[in-house]
Amino acid sequence: MILATSRGAWLLWVILPYLAIATFVVGTVWRYRADQLRWTTRSTQLLESRWLKLGSPLFHFGLLAVIGGHADVGVLTGGGNVFRELTKACRSGALVALLADRDLTKGGTEVDFCGQRARMAVGPAALAVSTGAALHPCIVHYEPHPNGHGWRTVVTFHPAVPLPTQGTSREKVQVMTQACADVLTEAVREHTQDWHMMQRVFTRDLDDDGPSRHPAPAGGRR
Repeated sequence: MILATSRGAWLLWVILPYLAIATFVVGTVWRYRADQLRWTTRSTQLLESRWLKLGSPLFHFGLLAVIGGHADVGVLTGGGNVFRELTKACRSGALVALLADRDLTKGGTEVDFCGQRARMAVGPAALAVSTGAALHPCIVHYEPHPNGHGWRTVVTFHPAVPLPTQGTSREKVQVMTQACADVLTEAVREHTQDWHMMQRVFTRDLDDDGPSRHPAPAGGRR
């Protein structure tokens, strides 16, 4: 809710922000449809204008602040007790989005993924087991736009992973993480080009920077 005590405040805090957003959206759509081939870093003068070098980051940070203020978006940077904060968010009914196709903390669990053993994060399943929140695997891929202009982003929310009724918390987390891996396996097989994995994920490739655990074929190099 916005409380404006004067016409100037109403103009500054209510009308102007939405006018700016409308101008940004309409201008972007017009530029995309009318002059798409000239969308380059040079066309925005980011490499030429020192003012835009300063203004562009400020614009994007401001945009994030505006969106966050309207949608109650929070970004966790790893400081503090992250799991406790996520637990509070889940119990308050918030939508929590977590990257789960890779193990960034080396505290993940092994699952079957694309016919191989891989390590995946247990955070999403652990939160679901701890709070009772529904766990929905979410997949993002790209496809040609139906109107023939460029590509569009497709976000697919899969049905909630069933919460096991038996077993320890650790066993329940393992079962739910494997269920998520199964969904991701099908997505990667269908849209392999859209899975941007820039690190080792399969356990056979995790070597801790030491000598390879897999011997080279006889008579040649690996």
